[in-house]
Amino acid sequence: HLLLATKSICAPLTAAGVSDVQVSTPQLLGILLTYELPSAGRLRRGYHRIIDHLLPATKSICAPLTAAGVSDVQVSTPQLLGILLTYEPPSAGRLRRGYHRIIFTAIIDFHQLTKSSFMVCPYPFFGFNNNALNYPLFKPNDGVSDKKDTVNSAIKKVGYGDMDIVVFETGWPSSVDPSRLGMSLDNAVSYNANLVKHVNSGQGTPLLPNITFENYIFWLFNEDLKPSTS
Repeated sequence: HLLLATKSICAPLTAAGVSDVQVSTPQLLGILLTYELPSAGRLRRGYHRIIDHLLPATKSICAPLTAAGVSDVQVSTPQLLGILLTYEPPSAGRLRRGYHRIIFTAIIDFHQLTKSSFMVCPYPFFGFNNNALNYPLFKPNDGVSDKKDTVNSAIKKVGYGDMDIVVFETGWPSSVDPSRLGMSLDNAVSYNANLVKHVNSGQGTPLLPNITFENYIFWLFNEDLKPSTS
């Protein structure tokens, strides 16, 4: 389902086999393709048979838009951080071996060619250290790490320069299994509020200072209705 599409966009998308396009407002800022690249565990279980189709599908959506002269619509797909082999420190960020040349570089080539954004889904509550909770919640701390810098470093290691990185989704759970420390309504409020402050400050990251990144918070509209299980 593609919402917010103009009539000039609908025709080439229909020609590409995308149906159920709804026209409601005059502008579509982007087209998002999933299946997104999966977690590290799923990568190991042979999901390459699925993600091998991701780039061809992306190109098949982009081509008719280009042919129709639609130049202000991005086609992209979000990546989970399972694409990374190493995370810390950010300068050591590296794409997962076995996929970095076959899949990731081709996707990065596509984004550079079409001037579209590389989208990631960082969730800092995965694997955080409870003794250093202030860092992922953007509270005062001595940390200088940032997941966007990790992704940017990984992209540079396969031969590319700085890219426009969009945080497609992020967030913090307000409740979860009792065994998971740090997950609470107060921390969810702190994370979301401090993330907005950080983005609006224009501070950027240690590697990319003075840059305002696009960030999207996940499921604010019904977060209270989600089950509190992992």
